[in-house]
Amino acid sequence: MEWLFTWRHRIALSVTGVLLAVILIGWFTGVNFMPEPKPLPQGPEIMISLGAPPEPTPPEPEPPPPPPPEDMPLEPDRPREPIKPRPPRPPQPQRPPTPQAVQPPTNTPAAAAPTTQQAVDPIRVMEAAYIAAVRAQLEAIKRYPTSKEARLQRPKGDVTIWFVLSRSGEVIDSGIEQSAGSILDRGAQTALTRAKFPPFPAEAWRGQQTHRFTAKIGFTPG
Repeated sequence: MEWLFTWRHRIALSVTGVLLAVILIGWFTGVNFMPEPKPLPQGPEIMISLGAPPEPTPPEPEPPPPPPPEDMPLEPDRPREPIKPRPPRPPQPQRPPTPQAVQPPTNTPAAAAPTTQQAVDPIRVMEAAYIAAVRAQLEAIKRYPTSKEARLQRPKGDVTIWFVLSRSGEVIDSGIEQSAGSILDRGAQTALTRAKFPPFPAEAWRGQQTHRFTAKIGFTPG
């Protein structure tokens, strides 16, 4: 077996040396001892063209709306009933005007004005009339002071006095409730002493022997 292996080795080396020698000779001489490869058969040419990019596909149109439902058949017109005229209203009787209560003079604080819902008190009307007469008499007999001070200063204003009368109309007591200066205060007291008041009406201030009054007396230099 060893001799077989030795011969194989020698043959391989010989073949290798021969191939190397041939290659070297061909390289130096320019002779190609290797067979040229056969060209591969060529098939039909395939042309691939790169065109423009495809245009975007337009969106699909929306479906048309469904047709409106057909109108329902109208009912035949019913005959209208004739309009009956309304009977005229009977004339209403006119109400008589409500009588208004007689009001006492409002220039005095004691004269309370009665309303239509309140009955008129004849005694209060009588008392208010007496107070108005007393104040009117004081206003009529007043005199502007004639003293030297009054002529020089010539004061002007209203003096409110109070006084107490008996049932016979006599002055029992008096005083100044709102002063306008000493000159005009004396003029108001002078007018009170000169006044003559009538007696009370029989029904006025029943149960009172005296009654207190107030009066405003205005003075203006002439």
